[in-house]
Amino acid sequence: MGDASVNEIRPGFVPPEYSYRHTIEGPAATGFGRIQDQVALFYARGWSNDEMALPLVIHIGPAGALALWATEGHSGTPIDIGFGETAAVYHDGLWSVGPGEDQSPSPGVLLHWEKSSIHSVTARSSHGTYAVRGAKTMGVDTEDLIRVARSLLAPEH
Repeated sequence: MGDASVNEIRPGFVPPEYSYRHTIEGPAATGFGRIQDQVALFYARGWSNDEMALPLVIHIGPAGALALWATEGHSGTPIDIGFGETAAVYHDGLWSVGPGEDQSPSPGVLLHWEKSSIHSVTARSSHGTYAVRGAKTMGVDTEDLIRVARSLLAPEH
């Protein structure tokens, strides 16, 4: 992961009113499957149940990590986040249980692509895989996701 381990990287930007709440490390972070070398950083606007239920989550893992959980097999939209060789993709939604748009049977469950609230940006560089997931309903827009991702890729990391 370059000069810093996944446990040392922190964003240089989070949306206004969001502040750090907690970290999950290793397989329990589950952003890129159950790999050991990953971390999930949780940020929220406040302490209410609604605000904590829809946090901004930053997933950091090694180069070549699996797709961000709940975006697997959905192509998303390639985007330019301004870091040359870094490949980035925007997902307007995530897989959710039940019938709906783009429904897809999975073993034992029916999934659909849910676009009403959650969206994400995943950036892949030779140094690591960085994903930022937030809720549109909590005021996190696409530019916020991109700015957080850029801040993770800053040269000092």
